[in-house]
Amino acid sequence: MNTKQKIALLKAALYFNEVIKEGKISKAAQKNGIKPGNLSRIISEFETAAKIPLLQRGNKGVRPTNYGFKIAGLVLSLEQKIEELEKFIKISPNICLRYHASPGIILNSLEDFQRQHPQWQLLPCATPQEAHLAILSEEPAWECEYTCLQTPGNISQKLWITCKMDNPEAVLFYDFIILQLLS
Repeated sequence: MNTKQKIALLKAALYFNEVIKEGKISKAAQKNGIKPGNLSRIISEFETAAKIPLLQRGNKGVRPTNYGFKIAGLVLSLEQKIEELEKFIKISPNICLRYHASPGIILNSLEDFQRQHPQWQLLPCATPQEAHLAILSEEPAWECEYTCLQTPGNISQKLWITCKMDNPEAVLFYDFIILQLLS
């Protein structure tokens, strides 16, 4: 399947889920600024491609068939991935990320991250609560994940790493730090 075909499939699938959410083709069409006849044709073509009915049509609206429910679940997963992508596309070019590292934790790789994102400013901060990302050598009062690292000489060290996960730039920084610590 080429890109143009994938886009057409994605478009039809997203419209399909919109029809299910609204319960009527006319409502979904109105919500999306498309003529009901055009949306009905898109859905019919989607069903033809699936080679099985996806909607039960009635005078009170539409309902998905069992197979339609399965398709709707897959499309919902796609919608969530699209929303994630949308967050990362909207990453602002001029970002200030605050980080905190417990005493004794040396972050050698910050220069590498800075080279990859020269427009972003990385600032150390005094407390982990103020930080977008914090790397702690002791368990914090709040719940967070930890990782165990092997240091030279086979000494194991636990590190707690916290991140403001609602901030896509901080998540990108977090992923970078995790990869650096584990490599």
